[in-house]
Amino acid sequence: MVQIQELSKDFHWKHVSSKSNPADLLSRGLEAKALAASALWWKGLDCSRINLSDSQTPSSSTDKLYSDELKPSYKVNLKSNNDSNLLDTLIDITNNFHKLIRILGFIFRFRSNCKSLIKSTGPLIQEEYQKAETHLIKSLQTHQRD
Repeated sequence: MVQIQELSKDFHWKHVSSKSNPADLLSRGLEAKALAASALWWKGLDCSRINLSDSQTPSSSTDKLYSDELKPSYKVNLKSNNDSNLLDTLIDITNNFHKLIRILGFIFRFRSNCKSLIKSTGPLIQEEYQKAETHLIKSLQTHQRD
């Protein structure tokens, strides 16, 4: 308790009685039906009854403990290097056609999952196999012309 008070000495705290605190409804054993009908639960605390004119932020904006916790931000640039051919790398790993298709299928799924909010999981579906196989065959044909 002493440590909490010491670390938060620059903050000004306001008291909210248990009767007015929506978070306390559950700890007081309110049943689900009563909770669903509770205006306090759905609308929250009536802040007009509490004087919140004092700032809730610390008086010193350079709080050492707080700033020590902040992580630096970094800019990251990614450049694709085409000197290394993915197909050659995959063939170096395995020359099993079905394994190559599965690896490519999961690479395409990963790329798709990075772009989409809806994530695919589990085993590959037939469409993913077909897309990977088509890509592999076209890449091999193009690669053979070079």
